[in-house]
Order: sequence, then structure tokens, then C-alpha cells
Amino acid sequence: MRVNNPFILTLIGIVLGLGLLRFTAQAERMAWIDHAFLLGVGWLIVSASLFVVRGGFFQSFAANFKKFNSWLYPAGASEVDREKESAVSRNETHAWMPIVIAVSMMLGIFFIGLSLLLLYTV
Repeated sequence: MRVNNPFILTLIGIVLGLGLLRFTAQAERMAWIDHAFLLGVGWLIVSASLFVVRGGFFQSFAANFKKFNSWLYPAGASEVDREKESAVSRNETHAWMPIVIAVSMMLGIFFIGLSLLLLYTV
């Protein structure tokens, strides 16, 4: 079963994250605030990293290394064939990224918001 709805995945992540917070922070309020903030920052780092990779920041580096190491390709392959293959493989391998980026960003915002809410409700 494949779930493509980011809100369902976010809800599952929130429930798992709250369970993790309850297990690690136990009953201390400051521990809840600290752990929720760190969990939120971690999810936002995952989201930002995947966003940068999906945006193609490293593709120019890869293209230059391919030109540099042209001996890796067979002699009969043309540049057009290689571009088509890379475009098809890029679309197939990165089809899941928008969902993961959305879910990780929503989880990060939720847990940072939770830590701020706990911080200011004394």
C-alpha cells in the first residue's frame, strides 16, 4: 500500500515523534522543550537538504566530472542518448522527493512550534 498524501504521513510522523518525546523526555518540561526543538530542527535540515539536492545544485558538479572522466562512457554512446538516460533516471529516482520534503518540513514546523508553545506557556 502506497500513501501519497503528505498530511497522512505527517500525522503518522507527529504521533511517532510525540511518542519518542514522551519516552525520551519523560515528565520534565525543559526536556520536552529541548527535545521537541531538536527534533524539529533535524526534520528541517532533512527537508532543506533534499530540497537542495532535488533543485539540481549538484548536477553542474556531476556534469563537469562526467566531462572530465569521459572514459567512463562507451565509445559508441552519443551525448543525446546519455542526456535522455540521465533525465529518465532522474525522474524515476526523485519521484518520492516532493512528498518527503513536504512531510519533513511540516514535521519540523510542528515540533518547533510545539517547543515554542511549551516555552511560552509557563
